[in-house]
Amino acid sequence: MLGAHPAGGHDQRAGRAHERLARAERGPAERLDRAPVAAGQVVERDLAKAAAMSDALADLRTLSAETDG
Repeated sequence: MLGAHPAGGHDQRAGRAHERLARAERGPAERLDRAPVAAGQVVERDLAKAAAMSDALADLRTLSAETDG
């Protein structure tokens, strides 16, 4: 698909997708002085992290398909 993206557009989109995936893997910064959280909060945080990772991986798959196709 030549001309489908402006010069460097594909690389920029791929870079943003990789950054989103890295942020999702890291998750929120944990503070050592914070009180323990309830189990439900941990589950909600993990579900949000999994959803963010899924979205980022879907973006990477789309970019890969555009490059291969």
